[in-house]
Amino acid sequence: MSTWNPGGVILGEYTIEKELGRGGMGRVWLVKSQSTGRRFAVKQALIRDEKHRKAFLTELQTWIDLPEHPNIVPCRFFRTVGDEIVIFADYIEGGSLADWIAKGKLTGLEQILDVAIQFAWGLHAIHERGLIHQDVKPGNVLMTPEGVPMVTDFGLARARLRSPDGAFVSPALPPGPGQQSVLVSSGGMTPAYASPEQRNGKPLSRKTDIWSWGVSVLDMFMGGVSCPHGGHIAPDVLAAFLENGPEDGQRPVMSIQISSILESCFSANIDDRWPDLNTVAQRMIELYAEVIGAPYKRRIMANGRDDSPSLEHDRRLNTGAQWLDPSEWVDKARTEAGIELGALLCAPGLRHSTRRAHALADLSGYGDVRNRYEGAILSGKTELMPLLAGLCLNQALIHEYLTDVPGCLNAYTRAIEVLEVLALQDTDDQVLNQLAVAYAYKANTLKACGDMNRAQAFYEKAGMQFKSLIEQDGHEELRDRLATVYVNQAFVVQAQGDANGAIRLCDDAIKLLAPLVEEAGRFDLAAHLAAAYINKGNALQVAGLLRAAISMQDQAIAFYQRMVERSTDFHFANFLAKACMAKASSHKELGELHEAMEACRDAIRIRERLVNAEGRQELADELAESYMIVANVLLGMNDAAASVDFYEKAIAIRERLVELEGRREVASCLAVTYMNSACAAKANGDFRRMLDMDARAINTLDRLVCTDGRKDLRATLAFACTNGAINAHANGLATRSLELCGRAKAIYDQLVEGEGQTELSGDLGWMLMFYAARLSEGGDLPQGKTVARRAMVLLDQAIKETGSAELKQAADWAVNNLGHLLEQG
Repeated sequence: MSTWNPGGVILGEYTIEKELGRGGMGRVWLVKSQSTGRRFAVKQALIRDEKHRKAFLTELQTWIDLPEHPNIVPCRFFRTVGDEIVIFADYIEGGSLADWIAKGKLTGLEQILDVAIQFAWGLHAIHERGLIHQDVKPGNVLMTPEGVPMVTDFGLARARLRSPDGAFVSPALPPGPGQQSVLVSSGGMTPAYASPEQRNGKPLSRKTDIWSWGVSVLDMFMGGVSCPHGGHIAPDVLAAFLENGPEDGQRPVMSIQISSILESCFSANIDDRWPDLNTVAQRMIELYAEVIGAPYKRRIMANGRDDSPSLEHDRRLNTGAQWLDPSEWVDKARTEAGIELGALLCAPGLRHSTRRAHALADLSGYGDVRNRYEGAILSGKTELMPLLAGLCLNQALIHEYLTDVPGCLNAYTRAIEVLEVLALQDTDDQVLNQLAVAYAYKANTLKACGDMNRAQAFYEKAGMQFKSLIEQDGHEELRDRLATVYVNQAFVVQAQGDANGAIRLCDDAIKLLAPLVEEAGRFDLAAHLAAAYINKGNALQVAGLLRAAISMQDQAIAFYQRMVERSTDFHFANFLAKACMAKASSHKELGELHEAMEACRDAIRIRERLVNAEGRQELADELAESYMIVANVLLGMNDAAASVDFYEKAIAIRERLVELEGRREVASCLAVTYMNSACAAKANGDFRRMLDMDARAINTLDRLVCTDGRKDLRATLAFACTNGAINAHANGLATRSLELCGRAKAIYDQLVEGEGQTELSGDLGWMLMFYAARLSEGGDLPQGKTVARRAMVLLDQAIKETGSAELKQAADWAVNNLGHLLEQG
C-alpha cells in the first residue's frame, strides 16, 4: 500500500485532506476535487496477498451494484492509483451513528425512531439485492448533518460465498485471549452486535442483520454500547434495561411497543424473528404516529423486491471491441503454452447485477490470471509472454469500460513492454502485429482523455508498424487495421488544428477500405469505412466545405443503417446516431435548421433508447452531446426557452459524469455546454443564469488548462473569457469585464505572438477591439488607443488571409464606433 499524506494529490486532481479511519483491510481518506470542490471518502485497501485483493474487488463489485437509495452510502467510482485500486464514495459529513450515540446527539424519542426507520430501510434494500451485510452496527452507519442514516462498509456483504446447501456462512471468531476488541470487525462480524448463529459460525440469512439492527437500536436508547460482552446476550440486556430504565434519567423511556419490536428481533428461534426489515419499519412508522401524535414526516420508501432479470454479461465496448471471459486465458495457457494454472475462482455477478458489476467480476478474474502468468514467467516459463501481452490488452478494455483511465493505460503499458521485449528477441510477424495493435489501442485511450500529442505519437508508431508489415512482409490482411489507425489519427490531427491533414488521412483510409467492402464483400469492415466518412465529414465541416461534409455524412448513415438492419449490436445503432448528429451540425451551419432538427430527432430517439431503455450507461455522454446539438439548433430557430431545457439535460448528465463518476475527460465537453447554455440564457433574458454559466465554463477550462496541462484548450479558454467579458459588461460588471479581457488577451498573445498561431489573429483582433472600448470607458484613453490600433492591424491582416465576412463586419463596427481611438497622433 503506497504512502499517502495530507496535502498530497492523487490522480492529479484530488487533494488529500486527512485520514478518516483505518482498519485491518486498509485506510479511508478524505479527498477534495480541485476542479469541482466535491469531497469523497476514498477507501485504500491493504492488499497483503491475492486473497485480500479478491476480497477488496468483491467488496467493490458488491457496493457498485447496489441501488441508489437515500439510506445507503453510494460508491461513485474506482480508480487505479499506482498499483492499487481505490474506491471513491460520497463523503458523509455528520460522522457515524456510533459517534452520535457516544456524543449524546440522539436524545429524543422522535429522533431515535426516525433514525431506526431509515436504518431499516437501507438494510432492507440491501437484502432485496440478495445480500446480507453481516456487520451491522452503529459504526457502519454514517449520518448526514440533517440526521439521515446511511448504511456503509460492504466488505462482508457477499452473496457469493455460500455453503453447499446455498446458505450464507460466517466464520466464528477464534476464541482465546488474542481475540480482537468486541467492537472491531473480525472473522466476518463484530462480536458486540453478532447474532447467536453468526457467533457460532452457522448458516446465515437476513435474520442475522435484523438481530444486529435490534442491538444497534438498543444502543440508541441506552446511550452507548449495549452489549459489550457480545451481541448474543441482547435479550438479557434488553430485559435488564426495561427493568432499570435509562441510567442518566435524561434519555427517553422505551415503551412496551418498542421493546416488543426488539424482542422479536432477538428471538432465539430464527423463524420467530421479523420476516424482514421493511415489516419492522412499517410497524415503527405506525408506532411513531401513536407516540409522537403526528404522521411520520418522511416519504415512505418503496422496498418491494425487484424481480427484473439481470442485464446480460455483455463484454463489448461502445466501439465494438470485446474482451474474453477470464477463464479463456487459463485455457489458453494450457492449450497454447502447455502450462496448467489451476482452476480460476471468479466471483459471479448477482442475480440483479449491473453490467459494471459483471465487468468488475471479470476484472477480478483477470487480476488472478495475470498474477499467475507473471509468476510463471518469473519462474522461467517465458513462453507465456505473448499470452500475457494479449491478456493485458483485454484487461485494458475492462478498465476502459469501467472508465478507469489510469488502469487502462497501465495495462496497455505492460502489454507494450512485453511485446517490445519479444520484438527485440524475435521479429515474429504475429508479435509485431500485436505490438502495433497495442500502440493503436493506447493511442485511442490517450485521445479519449484529451492527450492529443501523446496519442499522435502512438498512432505514428502503430501506422509505421502496420505499413511495414503490409509493404515489406506482404500482410495485405492488415490493411483494415492500418485504415482504422488513419481514421482515429484524423480526429487527433483535426483537434490539433490541421483539418486538411485530417482529410488526407481519411482519404488514405477510404482508399484502403472501400475496395475491401465494396469489391471484396468484407461487410464486417463497413463500420470502419463509415467511420472514415464521418471523420472526413467532420474535417470538411471545419474547413467550411459543408455540402461535401453532408455528402460524407450521408454515406456513413447509409452504411450504418444497413448494419443496424443486419445486426442487433448496440454500437452500430450508436454509430448511426453519431452520423446523424454530425449531419445535423453541418445543416445547422448552413442555416438549414429544419433539416438539422430532423437529423437530431433520429439520433436522440436512438440514444435515449440505448441509455434509458437498454441500460447502456456508458453512452450517457453521447446522449448529452445529442441534447447539446439539439439545443444549438433550437437556439438558431429562436426558441431560446426550449434550448435552455435541452442544455440543462446535457449539463445534468455531464456534471454527474464529471463530479460523481470522476470522468475528467468529459470536463472539456461540459465547459463547452456551459458556454452554449450561457448564450441560450442570454437570448431567454435570464441574465443571472447567463453569468453563472459563463463562470462555470471559465472555471472548468481554467482548471483543465492550468492544472491538467491541457494546452489544446487555451484558445477555448480565451474565447470563454471574451464571451464572459462581453456578458459581464452588458450587466454593468465593468471590473469583471476588464479582468476577463486581460485574461483573454494574455492567452491570445501567447498563442498568436509567442507560438505563431496566426489563425487566431482575427479572434484576438475582435477581442482587443472590445477591450479597447472598455479601457476607454474606464478612463484609460492612451491604453485604449494603443489596443485599438493593434486590433485594427490584426483584423485587417485576418480579413486579407481569410476573407471572413464576420471579421469585416467587426472591423466596420470598430471604425464606426471607435473612430476616436483609431485616430493617429
